[in-house]
Amino acid sequence: MYLAITTDICSSIVRIVLNEYMLLSTLGQRLRKQRQHKNYTQHDLAQQAGVSNRFLTQLENGTGNISVLRLANVCAVLELPLSELFQGIGPNGVSIITLVGMRGAGKSTVGRALSARMGLRFVELNELVTADAALSL
Repeated sequence: MYLAITTDICSSIVRIVLNEYMLLSTLGQRLRKQRQHKNYTQHDLAQQAGVSNRFLTQLENGTGNISVLRLANVCAVLELPLSELFQGIGPNGVSIITLVGMRGAGKSTVGRALSARMGLRFVELNELVTADAALSL
């Protein structure tokens, strides 16, 4: 028995997964940056915010899904307003797609097709790297 999945359903599933991943990943990166800026160790922050070291690690890695109250505690210790933490994150979620992999694996072809299907901008990382570093790959 085969299950036929329309491209609209696949596109919706991909969008949901990407939005959740990007949200948690972005929040984690911002929290880690603020923690490092404040010169806190993960242990210090976890203890002061009332969360476990393991959970804080998961949170910073974008794999921990935190409650609003616990997030507010972490942000209070970091002196980071929730509004600043969520700045630029909205209901639209992901705004670009970029793929990483071996050269010649089809990233450009798949990336363009996926971005067209999802209505998002496709960014080729090699172009950004070469432009930023003023070097060729």
